[in-house]
Amino acid sequence: NLNSGGGAQMDPGLKLLICIVIDLVGVSSFAAPGVGEVADVGWAPISALLINYLFGNGVFTALALVEELSPGLDIIPTATIAWFLENAAKESNASSSGGGDTMTPPPPPPVERDVTTPSSSSSSKRPDMSKVIDADIVD
Repeated sequence: NLNSGGGAQMDPGLKLLICIVIDLVGVSSFAAPGVGEVADVGWAPISALLINYLFGNGVFTALALVEELSPGLDIIPTATIAWFLENAAKESNASSSGGGDTMTPPPPPPVERDVTTPSSSSSSKRPDMSKVIDADIVD
């Protein structure tokens, strides 16, 4: 399932857990100096594809790819940062639209008035505006 933003629609907690795992796999290359940087070349496109699937955002995807391919930047938790940015944006939108769980009631329906009643002094069928406008109409 994809949401309107293009990313995977899933429970935010599960999405955060997946992001943490992606970042842990990326940082694990520090455990084997020299070999780890070679492993990053293989992991970088996988990480970028996973982040693209999760967020549907080209900026996050590109950052993940560059971060994994650049020596020494593996320590940056790109996927987790993307999760926080996405959820901060959702929280900001929810609070600016009236706040999380509170719902604004719909406006009341317009009052309908019968303006088609013909005037008794006229032979033509004009609407009786005296019900709409509080004034006497002079023919």
